Amino acid sequence: MNVLYQSAFLKALGWSLLDSFWQMGALWLVYVILTQNGAKFKSGQKHTLALLSLAGGALWFIVTLMFRSNQLVDDAGVATVIGAEANSSSFITRLFSFVEPALPFLSLAYI
Repeated sequence: MNVLYQSAFLKALGWSLLDSFWQMGALWLVYVILTQNGAKFKSGQKHTLALLSLAGGALWFIVTLMFRSNQLVDDAGVATVIGAEANSSSFITRLFSFVEPALPFLSLAYI
């Protein structure tokens, strides 16, 4: 396996991990809204809804990982850069430039 591909995969995994925070948060909000909006669910129904939310979050993570992996590695197996141009000084660009080098280490810690 190519070192560039491994680095690209670790970056894709890192971005997917960061994305999973807001994704699971969104699923949690949906769960809270469904279970607290005046509807009386039995405990078994709440449990099933929670398990479906977790399974949906895991599936969403895998889809995000596949999307990020395809986005970071082109057909030739060469890693490409995603994001804003390097000469831009926006807050998002600075945040990405700060987070990007740490992503492989975050991925390795997760693994």
